[in-house]
Order: sequence, then C-alpha cells, then structure tokens
Amino acid sequence: MIDAIRRRAKRRPSPAERRLGYAVAVVVQAVMLYVANQLLEWDWPSFLTDDYADVLPWLSASLIVGIVVNGLYLAFDPPWFRSVGQLVENVFSVVVTVRFLQVFPFDFVTWDTDWSWLVRVILWVAIIGVTIGSIVELSRLARLNAGAGKR
Repeated sequence: MIDAIRRRAKRRPSPAERRLGYAVAVVVQAVMLYVANQLLEWDWPSFLTDDYADVLPWLSASLIVGIVVNGLYLAFDPPWFRSVGQLVENVFSVVVTVRFLQVFPFDFVTWDTDWSWLVRVILWVAIIGVTIGSIVELSRLARLNAGAGKR
C-alpha cells in the first residue's frame, strides 16, 4: 500500500495534464498582470500608496516572465528545462519582493492596527521560501545533469 502511494506521488503528470497546468498558469498570470496595472487607477486597496508605481515595472516584468516561461513549457517541458525556467522565475520573484521591501508602498495609518510589520514579515518569508526553492531547483538540476552524464 505504501509503495503504491509513493509510486503515485513520484509519478510525473501526463503531458496533457502538464499542458493544462501551464495554460492555466498563463491565464492566471495574465489576469494578475492586468489587475496589478489597474490597482492605482482603481484606488484599491486603500493601503496601497502611489509609491506602488515604483514597484509596478518590476512586478509586471516578473509576471511577464512567468507568462513566457509557462508558454514555453506548453511546447517544451523536459525536467531540466522546467528547473531552469523555475530558477529564472525565482530570480525575478526575489528581485520584486526585495523591491517591495525597499519601496514599501503600503500605508496602514488609517487602519486600527498598523499591519506594516506583518507585511514585512510576509515579504521576508517569501524571500526565504523562494531562496530555498531555488536551492532545491539547483539540486534537482545537478541530479538531472549527473544522471545525463551516466548515459
């Protein structure tokens, strides 16, 4: 029973399942790109300041990279390529998150509680998580490369 669960957990989804996932990712990121670029015009959420405009190009670039990478996966998705693509996306994610910390386009003055500390903690957790994910991808890429060298 446990062996069957492990085999199922290690099974790579079928090409059709993977393509569906990539297509959904492209659509979601395209919607996020549109929304991200409308937030200041919509004047929402209320805690977002005009300084968000300084972060927006970085955020847009990161979302565009995600769209392009997932679009490429639709046509070509061997494990090594996915690891490289994930590393590229991770680099952009860290840059955007660091930029959010530097600019910090959030203002909770009108709120009953100043949530700035929590937003900063979440941003730092994101940076740490993406960094760990990058180390995992580098390790995966090294294993894939080592496996290819044995052939």
